[in-house]
Amino acid sequence: MRAHTQAGELMRAAQQQRRCAFATDQSTYAAMTRRTAAGEYVSPYQGLYANRTHWQTLTECERSAYMVRALHCKKPHWVFTGYSALDVQGITHSRSSHDGAVWIADHQRNAHKHNSPRTPLRRIHLPSDVGTRIIDGIPVTAGAVTVAVSIAHLPFMHALPLVDDALRKGATVEQLEECCRQLRVLTPALRTLLHCGNPKSESGGESIARAAIRLLGFAEPQLQVEFPNLRNSGHVIRVDMLWRLPDGRMIVLEFDGVQKYLDPTMTKHRDVRILVQTQGERDESILRSGVTTIVHCFYEDVVNLRVFDRLLRNAGVPWVGVPNELQGELRMALQA
Repeated sequence: MRAHTQAGELMRAAQQQRRCAFATDQSTYAAMTRRTAAGEYVSPYQGLYANRTHWQTLTECERSAYMVRALHCKKPHWVFTGYSALDVQGITHSRSSHDGAVWIADHQRNAHKHNSPRTPLRRIHLPSDVGTRIIDGIPVTAGAVTVAVSIAHLPFMHALPLVDDALRKGATVEQLEECCRQLRVLTPALRTLLHCGNPKSESGGESIARAAIRLLGFAEPQLQVEFPNLRNSGHVIRVDMLWRLPDGRMIVLEFDGVQKYLDPTMTKHRDVRILVQTQGERDESILRSGVTTIVHCFYEDVVNLRVFDRLLRNAGVPWVGVPNELQGELRMALQA
């Protein structure tokens, strides 16, 4: 009974510290194992535990961070990298970037041989002189290294948000390319990805949409183009993406996140009907400024490449062809 009580206390303390719990002795380990078998706890990693109800409220990103914080307590010498370092460093990425594994830097050349599909630990071979940072007490690889490791293991569409965010934070394409070269992960597809990066992209969703546009072979748009707000003199309207065609037509694409209509911090507690009306007035002003077509899309439209392809073709967005180095990636994405 004492071990059962102590296990509960360790779990409550861990939740307050936003991390997984772990046993401090054999008796609490046995108690946590029993509570896991009973369905009260979950064990996302060997020796780590979380309350099942609480765990189900967490996103993939939060779950990754919970595991990292707990493992740092147990393995303070570990340096986290790749997917495990993204949230610690505040690098913009999609939830699908997390695969449930823990990624750490390892200076041994045969580090990957210690990886096993039975354990969610990924040892990534990195040079011994790779930069390390301490963020919120957690040792992680330098931002450019974290990005390079991550994008080398991510699909094109989900890698571009990391590149865009790195550029927004002051990195250059040349620096990222050199980092990939040093880590021996630079491929023609990865080089194309890096050169698609644009710091003007304002959200991960917009970045994914731009990646899908490139992957499908459509022309790259201009980003964050301003038009006069004809309903509010002195103000401007910025559109997410714009194509100017040789015949004078202009096509606008707006990426509409669901939060735009549901998140009180973004809606400012306005009724959805008012938001829809405001959107209509905004579109009217854009069209009166000479834009020919406005395409609104959601995340679900973008990640369904066949749907997104149809949207872009119907709108008249120029198709310039899929680069050779991305054709294999496109086939895999369409089969997913």
